[in-house]
Amino acid sequence: MTRSRRALRREDLGSSPQAAIRAVLDVFRDHGWRDPGTAALQAVDALERTSRGLTSAGLTAALPADFFDRNNTAKTAVRQAFDELVERRSPATETRQTDGTVPARRP
Repeated sequence: MTRSRRALRREDLGSSPQAAIRAVLDVFRDHGWRDPGTAALQAVDALERTSRGLTSAGLTAALPADFFDRNNTAKTAVRQAFDELVERRSPATETRQTDGTVPARRP
């Protein structure tokens, strides 16, 4: 699978931060991963801190290191799962910047 170039914004995941957290937790559950800490919350917080949105790489970078250790999974696997989420939920294709953000959308 190729890396998604689309950006995801918090509002793409639901009308509230709680709905966005649920969407991230659903991705984790669908892949057999557990979030005994605050990984989903940290991902959504990262989305809320940028108006430009994040790519799957940016979302993956927002997760704490212990998430990968506890789930015995690699960042590439999580990024691929987020690629699928971004492709399903993001409305537009945009250019990815090196930090995982995208340029601001123009009205």
